[in-house]
Amino acid sequence: MADSEVAKRGPDTPPGLSRPNKSNDHENKEAAKTTYCSDACLKAHKPAHQTKHAHFWSKVPATDIINVETNDGVDFAGTLRILTTSRFGLRHIIRSLSEYPLASKAKRKIYISEGHGSVHFARTVAALMCLLPGKDKQLSTLDMFRNAEAAVHLAYSTWVREDVEKTLRARVFAELGSVPLARWEGRGRLKAVYPDLGLTLMGSPDALGHLVMHVGCLPEGRSVPDAASRDCQLRRSLDYLMHGEDENSTWERMYPARRTGWSRWKNGAGGVLLPFGHLKIDVSKISPIFFVDADVRGFAAEPLCEWAFDDIVPSRQSRAEGDTYSQFFSYIQEQMVSFREVLQISSVEFFVIAREKGDSFTDNLDMLGLGPDDKMDRVEIGEGLLDKQPKSTMVDISSILKPCRDSPHATTLCLLTHESIAAQIKSSHNAERMEAKYLSETGWQHSLDNSKCTSSRAEVCQMVHTSYANWPLLAVKELSVPPFMAERADGRHGSVILEGFSGLRMRRRHRVVRDRWSGFPMRDVYLPNGAHDHSLARLRAWQAWAYPEALQWVEFRKARRFPSRADLVGLSTQKGQKTFMRRKKMAARKNVARLGSVRLLNLAENLSAGGLGLLAQIASGMKNLG
Repeated sequence: MADSEVAKRGPDTPPGLSRPNKSNDHENKEAAKTTYCSDACLKAHKPAHQTKHAHFWSKVPATDIINVETNDGVDFAGTLRILTTSRFGLRHIIRSLSEYPLASKAKRKIYISEGHGSVHFARTVAALMCLLPGKDKQLSTLDMFRNAEAAVHLAYSTWVREDVEKTLRARVFAELGSVPLARWEGRGRLKAVYPDLGLTLMGSPDALGHLVMHVGCLPEGRSVPDAASRDCQLRRSLDYLMHGEDENSTWERMYPARRTGWSRWKNGAGGVLLPFGHLKIDVSKISPIFFVDADVRGFAAEPLCEWAFDDIVPSRQSRAEGDTYSQFFSYIQEQMVSFREVLQISSVEFFVIAREKGDSFTDNLDMLGLGPDDKMDRVEIGEGLLDKQPKSTMVDISSILKPCRDSPHATTLCLLTHESIAAQIKSSHNAERMEAKYLSETGWQHSLDNSKCTSSRAEVCQMVHTSYANWPLLAVKELSVPPFMAERADGRHGSVILEGFSGLRMRRRHRVVRDRWSGFPMRDVYLPNGAHDHSLARLRAWQAWAYPEALQWVEFRKARRFPSRADLVGLSTQKGQKTFMRRKKMAARKNVARLGSVRLLNLAENLSAGGLGLLAQIASGMKNLG
């Protein structure tokens, strides 16, 4: 293999690996390969990419969930409260603030509720500690890029360089050890406040203990013991069992192209990590987040799916003409640097919560001292929540979102998977009957045959089925409110979609994201002569790319408030519900009886006035005849 060919096609070792695999037939041990030059080379690297865990990175690209220019305006000078609940929701905040207008004077309080296991909590906290600027600490541009590079490698590289490890040690391990943990008295949670960083952490002792354990391998000169590695793998397996999505349900909700891509990445066919930088610097340190003791690719999802690469710029570190992964690395790094620059000139506070199983969003916010008036201006509901738990998710949204009369642009972004919703609709005969009865009132006119549900139809059907069919039980047992909230006060039937579910209505304007992530797959296939392959291999690469075409953001706004709980005493049981409705009917009858005489008197007055007018007309007519 000629040196010129290597320089033109890119180096020879998959990025993210610490050293060449022994089964590789290439002998250049200082080079880092960014693409596979042949099927034989791909096959030779396959044993190095076997993975055990199927879900780590989110499959949803980073989204501008604030979008202050379109919604609140650049001149808005109040406080924006933003809550994100998806897996590694920090990426949405990085994307939003990196595009944030520098002229904006708004203060931001950002709440990150991480409920997908301690690994993601550790990943979020460590990335924030790398990126947040401390008070009276002016970093040079070079240091900012180094910290951003450390944050990228922290999440996407199995092994890191020694200089990256030193940055992580100085930024993360030192900060964690500088502040003692204070116990929150309410529910046995721990709380840590870092005033210099504007960061507050809250979680169970286990979650914060896992965080310390993940970064515990960072002290200089300390190797990772086998016992600690096994313990970490065990804890990560428990996290996956408790918080991970079932493999069968994941397969069912994917459309064919994403199934192909998921299979390819899971089986290690061509999966590579981000490049690790300069070729001559040894990559010998284990990343504290992955914490593995072998050269594996990490987890099975493609890490670049977490970012929307719609503005790729030429990479300064690229060593090959088609080194797309270096371009992505530089793109993410510059996003994080822009995020850091915005934080230096604006007021932003971060609150990271390790959400435990069974916790609602309201419980987490109560632990941070937020009162009933401290509602959210933006709420991001990630994948797997609204699809699997629509009722409880809607209840949580309605309890923490600002009403539109208090904040006209307060919005909840919910991620819907169309295939899963359509599957739920098709599997229920009652759902089809509900659809036939109530769908016409929503304004969506669709044929009710056995054809596949369209996206809009599936959303509406799911809302109708979930809201209307289960409203009495939901209203009484979960909300402690009467079922007439779903109907008009005068007794006429009103659609739940028209009236709003839990006070929420769909918001069609001021869309925050595009309908799909545009762009061609970010992976090139090369021929041995260095040329691009735009034929079958290119097509297969396109089919294998896990871009989230089937995922849709739907926006809700809170159109009205709940009635006060003081007026809704005694509604916790079905008996209380019947008593409430009976008393309501009796009060209405008494009101009619009390107003009956007045109504009759008004009727008599109207009749007498009409009769006198008729007599006057008759008299005038007789005069004319005379």
